[in-house]
Order: sequence, then C-alpha cells, then structure tokens
Amino acid sequence: MDATLCNPVLLRLITAYQHGWWPDSLGFRDDPLIFASSNLTEQVAAFGDRFAPWLARHGLDGAIGLMQLYPPLAPCVALHAAATGDHPLRAAAMGTSRDATSWAAMLRKVASHYGQYDRFEDNDDLRLSTQLALRSRHVETVRQNYEERGPHGLQQYITTVVADGYLPTVHFLVHETTVLWPHDAYDIAVRHGHKDVATYLAERGIGRVTSHELSATTSPLKKLQLVHAHFPDMDLKHSLEVAAMDGHDDVVEYILATGTSSVQALELAARYGHLACCQRLLAYERASHPDNLLPVSVIVAAVKGGNDAIIELLHPVQLWTHEYMDTCAEFGRLDLVTSLHNAGRFAGSYAAMIRAATNGHLAVVQFLKTHQYDDCGELVMHGAAGHGHLDVVVFLHEHCDHTASPYALFDAAKRGHVDVVRYLHSVMHTPVLDTVPERAARRGHLEVVRYLHEEGLGQWSPRVMDIAAASGNCDLVAYLHTHRSEGCSPAALDDAVIQEHLEVVRYLCEVVRVTPTIAPSALRQSSADVLVYLDSIGVDILGALSSAYTRRFVALAEYLAYRYRLKV
Repeated sequence: MDATLCNPVLLRLITAYQHGWWPDSLGFRDDPLIFASSNLTEQVAAFGDRFAPWLARHGLDGAIGLMQLYPPLAPCVALHAAATGDHPLRAAAMGTSRDATSWAAMLRKVASHYGQYDRFEDNDDLRLSTQLALRSRHVETVRQNYEERGPHGLQQYITTVVADGYLPTVHFLVHETTVLWPHDAYDIAVRHGHKDVATYLAERGIGRVTSHELSATTSPLKKLQLVHAHFPDMDLKHSLEVAAMDGHDDVVEYILATGTSSVQALELAARYGHLACCQRLLAYERASHPDNLLPVSVIVAAVKGGNDAIIELLHPVQLWTHEYMDTCAEFGRLDLVTSLHNAGRFAGSYAAMIRAATNGHLAVVQFLKTHQYDDCGELVMHGAAGHGHLDVVVFLHEHCDHTASPYALFDAAKRGHVDVVRYLHSVMHTPVLDTVPERAARRGHLEVVRYLHEEGLGQWSPRVMDIAAASGNCDLVAYLHTHRSEGCSPAALDDAVIQEHLEVVRYLCEVVRVTPTIAPSALRQSSADVLVYLDSIGVDILGALSSAYTRRFVALAEYLAYRYRLKV
C-alpha cells in the first residue's frame, strides 16, 4: 500500500479510474453530441480515428465497461462497429442500449457507406436491396441476393453496373450468373472511361480489344484507333465532341477523316479555348458546307470562353444575330460590341442593354445608350439595381426619362445593396413596397433594415423579426428588438431552432424573453448544441426526440436521459 501511494503515476491512474473512467476515455464524453449532426458518415470516420486505437488497447471488455458506465456512448460505438464490420462490438453496443431498435436505419446507412452488410446478416432490418448493394459495390451482398432471388433482380441493373465500372462486380456477373449482357456493354464501358472493364469484357467475348493492345499505349488517339478498328461502324460523334472539349487535336483530325463532323464539337472547342481544334473543325465545316454560316451558339460559346484568337477566327463566318451582340454585352466585351455596331447590322438590341446593366458593364451601357437608344426601359434599371451596380443606376437615371419601378428597389433590398436602396429612395423617389422590410430581413441584411427603419419605409410587423431570427443574424434580431416595438411571434424561436442558430435562440430566450414553447417538429430538425441548451433551460427535449420518425438523435437522447438519471 505504501509503495502504491509513493508511485505518483499509479496513484494518478487509480484516482482517475475511481469512477470508471480511464484517462484516455474522457475525450469520448461529448461524442453523443457530435453524432447528432447531419454529417453522419463524417462523424463516424472522425470517431473511428480516435476510438480504434483506444479499442486496441482496452479490447471488447473495456468497451463494454465503458458503455455500461456511460450509456450515451453506445450508439457511437455501434455505428463504429457497423463501419468496421465488428459484429461482437455491435452486439455488445446494442445490448447496452435501452433503445437499440431505433438504430436500424442509422446502422444501415453506415453499413451501406462502408460496405459491411454481410457482417449483419442476422439482423433482417439491415438486409440490402440489390440496387443499394450494387451502388455500394458490395459483391458478397449482390451474390447473396442473386442466390436468393435469381437473375431477375439483377438484369435491370446491368447497364448501370458497366457504367459504374467496378470490376469485381462485373467479374461476379460474368462468371457466376446467367444475366444477359446488352449488346453495347463494351461501348458503355469505353464511353465512361472504364478501360479495365472494357478490357475484361473484350477478353471474354463481350468486346474484341485485348488487354495487351490497350495497355501498350497511353495515347487517346491510339486507344480510339484500336477500338474503332474492331468496331468500324461505331458512332464517333460523341468521341469527336469529347476530343474537342479536351483539346485532343490529333483525335479530332482522325475522326474528321472518317467523315464524322459536328458543329457541337466546334462549339465545345470554342467554349474551352482550344484554338487548334477550332481551326481544324472550322476548316472541315467550311469545306463541307461552304455556303453555310455557323449557328450563333458557336460564337456565343467563344465569347463565354474569352479566347480572343478563337473569336477572331469565327467572327467572319458567323451568323450575326442579336444573340451574338447580347452575349458580347453580357460579358462586357466593349470591343466586340463596337465592332458589331460599326458593321451596321444592328438597329439596337434591348436584351444587350439589359444584360450589360445587370452585369455592371457601365462602359457597354454607355456605348449602347449613346449609339442605339432614345430611352431605356424599366427592366434595364431593374437589372442594374437588383444586382447592386450603383454606377450603372446613376448613369441610367441621369440619361433616361424612366423612373425605377418599386420592384427594382425591392430586389436591391433583398440582396443587401443598401447604397442602391438609398439612391433609389432618396434621389429617384422610388416607391417602397410594404414587404421590403421582410425581404431584407430574410437574408439578414442589417444595413438595409436599418435604413428602412430610419426612413420609416415599408410595413413592419412581428413577422419581420420572425424572418430575421430564421436568417441567423443575431445582430439584426437585436437591432429589431432594440429599435422596433412590434416584437416577434412564437414562430421566431421555432424557426431559429429549425435553422440551428444557437446564438439567436439564446438571445430570444434570455433577452427577448420568448416563452420556450417550441414545437416538437422544430426540435427534431435542430442541432445538438441547440437542443442541449434548450434542455438546460427546462425544455422537454427527450419527449420530442422519443417520438421522432428519424433517429438522428438517438445518441443525444441517450446522453440527455443519462444526465437526467444522474440528477434524479
């Protein structure tokens, strides 16, 4: 005894364990709260990273003792067991819990994610459908379902299996089942980039390109040539478009030589900035159809891609429509807008002005107004105001006769553009709709709400504060509570709980003094930190969680029940 008391390390361990806790176990006490989050698989992985080394040290008996000491941890351990396929540990965890039957859905989800279904064959609730087993790439469960149900349950998913490209599943289906393979199975594998599956099918007569041939080269061109040699009648249009999008000019050249062409391929090459592919595809189109102009979608793609060399290449052979001008204006290409205007083909495009104003391209707006317009419609002002482009709004106001509509201010307010709201109201005297305070509060725009309040604009009601609470901006809720007399309704607390805004929930309960009579449905949609806080102020959380249809909070419920038993 004296020797024990003289050993500080041993004495510290005895002191730490006198209540059943090892020093390295204390870190698990808050895990039931973490597991109440919506990111279940991520939390399982994080818990496993810490729990697996602990389990290796203390073993199954240690885990059982820990769960008996601290029942809220049992669901966390059970989920770890589902992820790792540890059947004894799962059984122990479920035996420790008072409410193990509620875990089936959670265990099934975790087992589905980690492919551990076969470890739970004794639990009928955890059996998987064929579709889920294939999606999770769990071959043993697919085999079990096939043995029980025959090929009919598998046949409808064969195309999906090939497209998914998981070779072990394909191997099982080829060697151990009597399913019928679609005639284009090989093409599907090639199209989805699963070269190992394509090779495997080819070697077994479902395709005709050998693995040796495919593995001999990494060149996209040579691989395509091999496949095409065995399938001379295959449609190469899709391959041409993919090659154009990826910039494989040699592949484009090869496919064009077969007589396959596609304006869509030229559009993709233009959008993704592959000049060489554009040059080759354009030359082919011009030789094949010398009198045709390109559809406007090609030059629109080029403008969106922003490659000036491609735009210059396509411009002379392009069908010039208003959509071309509109797209140039939308992307702020004053040089192209000027060029198109100087060509004398455009009397004016109203959509060009709207797009330029909406995207804040003041120079383009100025050019279009100067050269093409006698007036500017409300939609132009609306686009600029709604997207916060004050400089464009000012220009339009000073050079157009139209005033802004109330909906321009409405959109500016709901997006938080307080400078635009101020200008529209104070300078342009734009009417303010009654619902503007609500719209500004919905997205938590405090500065807009402050301006509306100071100017006495809009209609105010408890609903404004309700909406502010749901937005999660506690500063906005505090401002409304301090400066407005309307207050809020019980829906404010319900909405803050549902949206998991703990700071707002605390403010409503402690400062606004909202009576915490929260709907059980709201509690079941909240987060662990909010529920723990509400439990601390006397809200019946356990009652709400016990009747929940989804059992995301089983660990939290056990945690709260454990704390309640300690208090009693």
